[in-house]
Amino acid sequence: MSLPARLLIVTDRHGCPEPLETRVAACLEAGARWIWLRDRDMPAPERAALA
Repeated sequence: MSLPARLLIVTDRHGCPEPLETRVAACLEAGARWIWLRDRDMPAPERAALA
C-alpha cells in the first residue's frame, strides 16, 4: 500500500526553531498532505490539542 502523496512530514517540536503550528502550516501551504505528529513526550490531552 502506498501513500497518495510522496511527502510525509514528521514533527519534532524540540528541533523546530519556530512554533510547530507555524512550521506545519508552511509545509501544508507548500503541498504536504501527510503530517505525522510524533511528539510522544506530551500528555495525551496536550497532544490532541496540538493536533
